[in-house]
Amino acid sequence: MDRFHPASDLAPRDVVARAIAAEAARGETVFLDARTALGAAFAEHFPAVFEACRAAGLDPRVDPIPVKPAAHYHMGGVAADAWGRTSLSSLFAVGETASSGVHGANRLASNSLLEAVVFGRRAGEAARAAISSTRPAMAVGHAPATPAAALAALRRRMTDQAGVTRDSSGLTDLVDWIDRQTRTHGLALPFVTARLVASAALARRESRGAHFRADYPTSLDLGLHSRLRSEPVVAPRTRAA
Repeated sequence: MDRFHPASDLAPRDVVARAIAAEAARGETVFLDARTALGAAFAEHFPAVFEACRAAGLDPRVDPIPVKPAAHYHMGGVAADAWGRTSLSSLFAVGETASSGVHGANRLASNSLLEAVVFGRRAGEAARAAISSTRPAMAVGHAPATPAAALAALRRRMTDQAGVTRDSSGLTDLVDWIDRQTRTHGLALPFVTARLVASAALARRESRGAHFRADYPTSLDLGLHSRLRSEPVVAPRTRAA
């Protein structure tokens, strides 16, 4: 990591992810070496990871673990207040999808616990306060299923064109491809979600944390969030958590 960041192994996670991707593009294999840091205690501290490694024929107590960049967490995007209310009436957002100020462009470890304990409860109270007893129930709809081959192709496209390094050409091609797929398969939820991610990444012509545009590598003071309507976000009239 010395070649990629002055903090070396303590570099931010987005820098580490891009470094791994760069090495993979050169045909190199990148490993996580926990033999000194954990060694025999690996199974005790990370039992799920330990079992996954053993299932793949690796013993992380004595073997380095090959790694590659993958989806980890979202770091916000949909503008929300401290009660989970968004700019779209009756839509609440909490957790990694919400841009409430808890998460930055790089998600800090263990912040999801804060989201679950505090903002989940707050959003529930705000939603309860917003319910009208005279409002008719919404009809339940079912999105079309996604064929296995189409889902596999979508995953490959998202990794290649909306992964740790993005640019206008790849994102534009990705959005066009998703649109063609939805004309074929309908508004299946994976395609809807992928298009939101890709179109938002295309619109943000800067780099910030986990969003890195090779054609716009610097950060700008844009203050952009995904607002679904231009209504102001107002806190609900209910007690604090």
